[in-house]
Amino acid sequence: MANSTKSSSVNRSDKWSYLFRPMPALGLGIFRISFGAIMLWEMLYLVKLDFVPVFLTDPEVHFHYDLLSWLNPLPENLMWLLIVALIACCVLIILGKWYRPAMAVFAIGFTYIFFIDKAYYNNHLYLICLLSGWLIFIDADTSLKIGRKTAPTGDETVPAWMYYVLQAHLVMVYFFGGIAKLNYDWLIRHEPVMTMLDEGFYLHQLLGDSIAIGLLTYGGLVFDLTIGFILLFPKTRWLGVAGVLFFNLSNASLFDDINIFPYFMVLATVLFLDQNWLKEKLYFRKPDPKRKQPKPSVFAPSRRLVLILCIYFGIHLLMPFRHFLYPGNPEWTGQGQRFSWRMKIQTRKTEKLEFQVLDYSRKTIYPVDLSAYKLNRDQITLMAMDPAAMWQFCQFLSDRGKIKLHSKKVGVQANIRVSMNNRPVQQMVDPEINMAETTRSIFRNSTWILPLKDNP
Repeated sequence: MANSTKSSSVNRSDKWSYLFRPMPALGLGIFRISFGAIMLWEMLYLVKLDFVPVFLTDPEVHFHYDLLSWLNPLPENLMWLLIVALIACCVLIILGKWYRPAMAVFAIGFTYIFFIDKAYYNNHLYLICLLSGWLIFIDADTSLKIGRKTAPTGDETVPAWMYYVLQAHLVMVYFFGGIAKLNYDWLIRHEPVMTMLDEGFYLHQLLGDSIAIGLLTYGGLVFDLTIGFILLFPKTRWLGVAGVLFFNLSNASLFDDINIFPYFMVLATVLFLDQNWLKEKLYFRKPDPKRKQPKPSVFAPSRRLVLILCIYFGIHLLMPFRHFLYPGNPEWTGQGQRFSWRMKIQTRKTEKLEFQVLDYSRKTIYPVDLSAYKLNRDQITLMAMDPAAMWQFCQFLSDRGKIKLHSKKVGVQANIRVSMNNRPVQQMVDPEINMAETTRSIFRNSTWILPLKDNP
């Protein structure tokens, strides 16, 4: 890589030189293998779900992200071919063979699938998109790869920024997950913890209600806010590793919808370990006193890379706060809710999810059968969770109605009644308004979303 080019002279007075100090490459090699294995598991899971037809090609509607309305799935055969290609890439990533092109294909292909439909949004999948993008440029194949022309010596190094970039992403996941919990529902109403306990979580049966609620509510909050920094400091690192193991493995047993996330976060702790200690403990070759010791690697600082890192992380530090640009509870309105690490802080129960198309010229009302459009469960659930997705479906119904009914005067009404975090059931939008005539923009508040009413 151009930004990790070795140089015989480095200006040590450069204030950014610590980003380019050499670090053992072994930890990145272990992370690369772990990443490839976890992603292989994820891709095979998609095959098991029959993901391509059920989630991508069969539905007649896709809930696009803002600015990505042009992104649609390829024909079914090509989508399956892409899945197979991504599986092959995972194997190559594990082996470290043709690593960079394999990582590039995987990052682009996985991110493409992720952004096809908002119904499949998940914070850990978003994290994978970010990390896979950076791994294209990170020398994670310097250690523990097959096909080396020379035997590994254990002295392979990489510039420190390659570790710091990955660490920063993981710390942000935890920290902003904690920031998101600093709200009325979590701190005062103890929701959605209360709802989860009522739905069969066994923890309160072991510890009692008050202790279980306190542990999950305030213990989870403190963990999220502090664990990233505990892992970064050498004196507390092993406490952090133990905390990560307990927290994530507990989550794996408590939640049935987080799939690879807890195991990925556990394996990723290798990035926080003392890499010199890791090399000493895990490297299999015995030191050869006759072998000439290599000169320490030196990596030339790149001010361009520093600028890119500052801009990139500046954006990602601001994004979790963009919900303050809109009024209302972001969990209820969905505005500024995604890409902000707002995890496990709401539950919803849907009492009613109905749509009807109005033909004004014939004065006729047509109830909408959701199954007619081959919507899957995730898409239907999304419309009760995200007003923007519901709005997109109404626009689809309006456009489709004008064609099928041969009418230019078509309206759409939505009757959606849900309960969020154990509140009384309430309307998401006014069921009497014509949703086809409403507008929304990423830059403006959607005034047609009814305000969230709290418990009286």
